[in-house]
Amino acid sequence: MTETGPAMDFTLERYDPAYDRNPSFPMIFIGAPHWARYRWAAQFCRGKCVVDIACGSGYGTSYLAQVAEQAIGIDNDRSVIEYCRRTYPNASFYCADAQRFKLTQPVDVIVSMETIEHLPDPERFLERVCAGLRSDGIFLCSTPITGVVPQPPHHVRGVHRRRVPGHAGALLCRGLAPIPDNALGY
Repeated sequence: MTETGPAMDFTLERYDPAYDRNPSFPMIFIGAPHWARYRWAAQFCRGKCVVDIACGSGYGTSYLAQVAEQAIGIDNDRSVIEYCRRTYPNASFYCADAQRFKLTQPVDVIVSMETIEHLPDPERFLERVCAGLRSDGIFLCSTPITGVVPQPPHHVRGVHRRRVPGHAGALLCRGLAPIPDNALGY
């Protein structure tokens, strides 16, 4: 169960379900797409070993843990990881950088929602993803599409609909396909 009130400083970049219970934060428009992404991802995680990179407040990792054999959340903010460990005991949480993380063994699924647009070196991140997946593993990610949604100033780069970074292209060649525009249902 999540603590009462926001777990960390409020930003539009780090959603926490605790915001939904705080009347001073009308978060329905922020919370709904966050939950939709994890509901979509859960169908690929049943009985699998899952790693959620840039897990933020941990609610998504915990949600995936309900269907996964094992769920691990990774974020680069130590205080957020401490919060996750206190709040979501059904998953494991570790502090690491998305562009430098190393898994001790390959996993079935790597999830990373709304991450790549914050990274100065997304190719390095995708190299780490490729290294962390089993040969038949699945990488699930989402990112705002430049030109479709406004780009906040803290986004290092936008992703254009017709431009997929090289390693993502390699992952797509392994049998993954982009999510259809209407797949998330919002």
